[in-house]
Amino acid sequence: MPWTLLNGPLSIVAFEDIGQLGPSESPPAQVEWHWYYHLFGPSTWALPLLLLIALPENRSRQVWMILVTVALLTLVAWPLFANLVLGKLLSLPSLTATRSGLQFDALVASWAAVWLLGTRLSRWPRLLSLVSALGMMMLVGATALYVNSGSWSAVRFMEYSVPVAALLVAVVLSACCCRKTYRPVRFLAWLALWLVVGMLVGGTVEAVYVLARGPGLSELARRWIELAVKIPVGALCLGGILYLVNMAFMALVFWCPVYRDRFRAVLRLTK
Repeated sequence: MPWTLLNGPLSIVAFEDIGQLGPSESPPAQVEWHWYYHLFGPSTWALPLLLLIALPENRSRQVWMILVTVALLTLVAWPLFANLVLGKLLSLPSLTATRSGLQFDALVASWAAVWLLGTRLSRWPRLLSLVSALGMMMLVGATALYVNSGSWSAVRFMEYSVPVAALLVAVVLSACCCRKTYRPVRFLAWLALWLVVGMLVGGTVEAVYVLARGPGLSELARRWIELAVKIPVGALCLGGILYLVNMAFMALVFWCPVYRDRFRAVLRLTK
């Protein structure tokens, strides 16, 4: 594959030093490498960067602090989590960790875009704001996942969309529970609860969907005890991860008046 073009046939050879026992290399496997595979990174961050530069209300030092949050999540927090938890604790294959990392980047990028669009969202009706934010986050994720794989996968998109929907709905429901008496601690407590509930519902829907596409719903009846344990545990773990991701953005609310005003305006919270 020419380095200058980064496009064309790519040969992949597996190698293992087995001494005198036989060939140490596998036959080459040919893969057609397309130029747009390299666009995953730029395509993921294109929307938040565009909003950061193009919108007049985002041209301030406080608003640009969101880059610090994004960098800490994607360049520090996730590599540590992937290495210590996914790699050493759970011993997951590197491909699984890589795919999870791509989805994590898409989640952070799309959530950052929602915060950068907060001034505009606060002027729209509540339902329109929610639908617009959800649609924008789904678009970022779908684009990133498609560009990375070169094909569409409904299962992978559902793996991304369930946490996104759970995060958005949990934030909205938490704000509704705090509309009369808003306190940061009260909001965060409700958020923890709704995130777990959202991931529990979303995980159940995802499990039914995956089994219906594969083994069939009869497999669901056979494995219901196993799923009754795995889904709640997964909801707690993923809900906790989403909570920590959102806490990184909530730090902007606590420390930056610009984001504090946007947060209250979008969720219609009283001071």
